[in-house]
Amino acid sequence: MADIIYTIEKHQALFIIIFTAVLAWATISLWLTTRKLWFQTERASQGAIILQANRDLFFHERMYKVRKAIESKKPIFESKGGQCSDQDVEDYIGYFDTLYEFMESNILNVKMTNDNFGYYVEEAYKNEEIKNYITALRRELDDEELYSGFENWAKNNLPKF
Repeated sequence: MADIIYTIEKHQALFIIIFTAVLAWATISLWLTTRKLWFQTERASQGAIILQANRDLFFHERMYKVRKAIESKKPIFESKGGQCSDQDVEDYIGYFDTLYEFMESNILNVKMTNDNFGYYVEEAYKNEEIKNYITALRRELDDEELYSGFENWAKNNLPKF
């Protein structure tokens, strides 16, 4: 029995080094696993947001109505003979403004979001009725930053000549 205690005392430093190495390895393994899980969760969350945004844009009646009015190149606003209210248009461009904020905050992947929605942002931004509406709304509310995310996204997505 004394021999065992003597051997343990003699090699105590080695046991501590081995134990510390095992704990360090376990900690690093746990960190790597947690990091991998976090990235997978982040990608899944982004995917869920993009899918929901797609559903909203393509299947929500009011969003669909605005999108189709823009694509038709006919009047958009009810006051100009179109079928969309001011609120419909504000919700449409506000939606893209919010998605832009998500991209700026790194909540959404810029490439993925732009690939899915950039075309619609560009089409809306190029529409003179919408441009005039935003200009008038900014003047009326004395807020030059209103829908600036929507505008920045459109400008950055437009081809450079």
